[in-house]
Amino acid sequence: MLNHLAIEKAHVVGLSMGGFAALHFGVHYPDRAFSIVIGAAGMGAEPDKTAQFREEVEIVARRWESEGAQKFAPIYGSGPGREQLEMKDPRGFNEFIAQL
Repeated sequence: MLNHLAIEKAHVVGLSMGGFAALHFGVHYPDRAFSIVIGAAGMGAEPDKTAQFREEVEIVARRWESEGAQKFAPIYGSGPGREQLEMKDPRGFNEFIAQL
């Protein structure tokens, strides 16, 4: 993307899967980053959990493809890590689901 936009360096920020992307960017292109911020990038990283993680990701991907985002996003977006947002900020939670 940086090459396409003719940007020499950028601040790179990633969360969750994006955290892994930011981490790999930093490893492979450290000279292209002013800074790198990585958050919540540990999911599936434990070697003894790799097979389980891959199975779960495949199930989610199949459901997303077969059911479509409009139907599956509210289910996927309502996981245990998002209950606090829904209780604290229902409007913000609904916006998150709509954007997801």
